[in-house]
Amino acid sequence: MPTPVTLPISRLISASVNLSPLGAQTQNLSKLLVLGSTAHIDVAKRMVEFTSLSNVTLEFAANTPEYLAAQAWFSQVPQPTSILIGRWAKTATAGQLIGAPISAANQVISVWTAITNGAFKVTVDGGLLQSITALNFSAATNMNGVAAIIQAAVTGATVVWDALEQYFIFTSNTTGASSTVSFLTAGASGTDISGLLGGLSTSSGAYVANGIVAETALSAVNIFDNMFGQQWYGLVIPEGADSDHTAVAGFIEAAANKHVYGVGTIDANVLSAVATSDIAYVLKALGYKKTMVQYSSTSVHAVSSLLGRILTTNYSGNNTTITLMYKTEPGIVAENLSSSALSALEGKNCNVFVAYNNNTAII
Repeated sequence: MPTPVTLPISRLISASVNLSPLGAQTQNLSKLLVLGSTAHIDVAKRMVEFTSLSNVTLEFAANTPEYLAAQAWFSQVPQPTSILIGRWAKTATAGQLIGAPISAANQVISVWTAITNGAFKVTVDGGLLQSITALNFSAATNMNGVAAIIQAAVTGATVVWDALEQYFIFTSNTTGASSTVSFLTAGASGTDISGLLGGLSTSSGAYVANGIVAETALSAVNIFDNMFGQQWYGLVIPEGADSDHTAVAGFIEAAANKHVYGVGTIDANVLSAVATSDIAYVLKALGYKKTMVQYSSTSVHAVSSLLGRILTTNYSGNNTTITLMYKTEPGIVAENLSSSALSALEGKNCNVFVAYNNNTAII
């Protein structure tokens, strides 16, 4: 029997597979960066990511701007997965030596109480090399006590034990560009503890953060855009003045990395249709499209809640994009406004979380 004639599949489909390398990673569109001046984050590290409010609580007091912004952010529904907190040097900073993490074995207090003639060398603010000797830890009961004994012997700097990060921090008593603390070096005599303190230049994880002069909010944002620009999309600066917000909004508008800037204001002038000095009026007049302003009479952090709602948008799904109209802000007090006040806000493109007479409150 003759073989049946069949047509080649290539007449219907012509396909080829090209396995090319993945492109550059796209910018993260779900992260909020909070820039604050609390000194917990040093100017060498600059930024830390937190995955929950409880983690933020470990490092920032409940009355700090960073904590309050994070609280508003994590209170949103659906809850964001993380937040970035960065250090703005709003005032001049002090030079620091951040030691390497101390192993659990070297945190056993008997390791320290056995040392009665500890020694190391350090330089503070570029001055003379200090030769620290005769450190007697025999009466120490914990690592805080060890730090206190060292601090009493060092001139021009404070020494603390960071129980959370488990390292020693040497901080100069001065601030500014000349404020420094060097790495430690071996003591001239006695028992050398420079390595035990995790303060050597070769200690894994140790680093110095030299002091810097005060920087503007705009300068800080420029640094964070250059260093971490692909890691964050939303930005708030709770301690910023209106002049800071205006300058930063202009930068965000023109930056190559894409960002959105949230400005919180408690200035009641935004409620007046004739007022022209408030930040909402100024930014609308400038025509910026990448900055959003929210008025709240009780909290400049309300805008962090607003951003927490929009930045959780799932852009990879179908029919998932949203507007902020009619959304809520858990933990934010709704405003009771007259129709004229609300009209003034709308005229200035200013957002607000407002109460209506049917027992609802919406953005």
